[in-house]
Amino acid sequence: MSPSTRPVCRTTLLAGLALLLVLLLAPRPVGAQGDQTALSLATPGSNVWSASMTVGNNRDLFGYTTFSERPVGALSSDSFVWRGTTYTVTNLASNRSRGSAGTWDVVIDVWPPLSEGIECLTLRLGDQWLNLADARGNDRQFFWYDIELDWRFRDEVTVGLREFPRGFESRAIDGYANNRFKPEMGMANTELLRMAGVSLAYGMTREPELNRPAPRSVSNIVSAQTEPMPNTALATDMVWQWGQISVF
Repeated sequence: MSPSTRPVCRTTLLAGLALLLVLLLAPRPVGAQGDQTALSLATPGSNVWSASMTVGNNRDLFGYTTFSERPVGALSSDSFVWRGTTYTVTNLASNRSRGSAGTWDVVIDVWPPLSEGIECLTLRLGDQWLNLADARGNDRQFFWYDIELDWRFRDEVTVGLREFPRGFESRAIDGYANNRFKPEMGMANTELLRMAGVSLAYGMTREPELNRPAPRSVSNIVSAQTEPMPNTALATDMVWQWGQISVF
């Protein structure tokens, strides 16, 4: 390390320590709601459903299915109660077919469709856990891709569902289903919504049009708030600001 870089590193370290002290001493946001125990890593999830599955086989499908033409496999318990509603697992299978691109690898079918809050549920398949937030499909069928399972005919596999506190709510890494009504809105590799027309003149000349508000003015209008708006994790802006410092 050269002498010229030492002051910069020392300043960064001091800034980090100061930020950590601020986070530790920061008061609870005004009006914030939530159970602080939900943020503890030691908080266990609650068991929603647990069963033993005897793996059946129907061509490329391994697991438990109730298809009328040939039901296979068995579950020691195929029903569970969640948030006051009784649900039935109708299919839980691994797909070994690799005939075409985009073929799903794991599916679970539940009836009736699950209610809001499935982001807090995770599916157990032996020693693997799959977040429902990462699945494709709808509130009744959940498909996962690029999952490898070594199930064999007549294997006994422990399966189940577990619900974690809302503080641990999982989200898909690609942003899928952040909008429950339009799951693909805002996810990776999709176009952003355009709320105003395109300024072709700026794209050609790189000169801003006259009489347009400054970016800071637009930001202040869009982000204006008259009262505290805490998030579910009770975290302040210091968290993402520290993330920017760490990256750069």
